Amino acid sequence: MSEIHKVIVLSTAHITESDMALLEYAGEGGGSPVLCALDPYGGWGFAPDDEEQLEEVREHGFSNSMVKVLRFARRKDCRYVKFDEDGDIETDTELSIHDW
Repeated sequence: MSEIHKVIVLSTAHITESDMALLEYAGEGGGSPVLCALDPYGGWGFAPDDEEQLEEVREHGFSNSMVKVLRFARRKDCRYVKFDEDGDIETDTELSIHDW
């Protein structure tokens, strides 16, 4: 039987501009523990489900904001995050909000 995975759509405001640059690099073929595909409005990332994988995310230069987003996604039982420039900004959570 085919697997179905949930995706959470969040504003790119929850990650730093530097995080977005790393996602763009990954989307262009660079290595990254946050597997990524780009689109005109942001990108798609994989939300690792264990601390060792999250440590890899940090080691690749992603911010604590990105790690918070990935943990948030997993707590919502989502395996992927769609970062969208027009996506909702979650204000009642521990997620950071960046103005860039």
